[in-house]
Amino acid sequence: MHFEQDPDYNFFMNIKAQAWAEEARKAPLEPMEPDEVAKVIDNTLLHPEAVPENVVRFVEESLKYPFRAVVVGPNAVGVAREAIGNEKMPLVSVVGFPMGFHPLDVKMREAELLVRAGVSEIDYVIDISLAKRKDFRALEREAKALLSFGVPLKAILECGLLSDDEKEGSAKTLASAGVSFVKTSTGFLAGGATLYDVALLHFAVEGTDCGVKASGGIRKLEDLQRMMLAGADIIGTSSGIRIVQEAF
Repeated sequence: MHFEQDPDYNFFMNIKAQAWAEEARKAPLEPMEPDEVAKVIDNTLLHPEAVPENVVRFVEESLKYPFRAVVVGPNAVGVAREAIGNEKMPLVSVVGFPMGFHPLDVKMREAELLVRAGVSEIDYVIDISLAKRKDFRALEREAKALLSFGVPLKAILECGLLSDDEKEGSAKTLASAGVSFVKTSTGFLAGGATLYDVALLHFAVEGTDCGVKASGGIRKLEDLQRMMLAGADIIGTSSGIRIVQEAF
């Protein structure tokens, strides 16, 4: 479904998101159980210098907690899969990461190889230039092509590079295309998640089956809790173990 933007609606949503984000920033925080924290975290290792020993250690440490998933780079999927063994930990990897400017046939090949290697989900970086020129039909085609591999997708918008209209239009289009989550950022390019962007994406996909993943710069339990108050459904972080341990 192609999304047509309404300037008045967008202005209203932006004001609503600002108020929601401010409320999330000031709200008192309730204690969370460690397992409750872990279950919303995609614990992530995407450092380009990570060697197999780092990946194995990361997976072994992650398996001590009920994380939602572990996320590794495409070159580490085989090592991570072997380290997971028979444990029921979902394995996630990335496509078009971190720039998003790969041609669709390259992204398709990346996704195909990851699915063959046994990933449970894919986080892919959208073609950001399409969002910048508001070519939402092309964004929809990209998402649907990648969905053809049959695994859930999280679409990374890299919000720090987009205007509010571009974020909203992209999020609505991607939700209607069938992605499982829209994600704030890679954490590598234009800053990390903000409460405002999380709230904006939350309202953009409200009423659909699509959720919001906040990712980038989330290093403390308080960060996680405030992102969730702003509308995040899940959290991507390389500090998952430290955050869970804060809850003990």
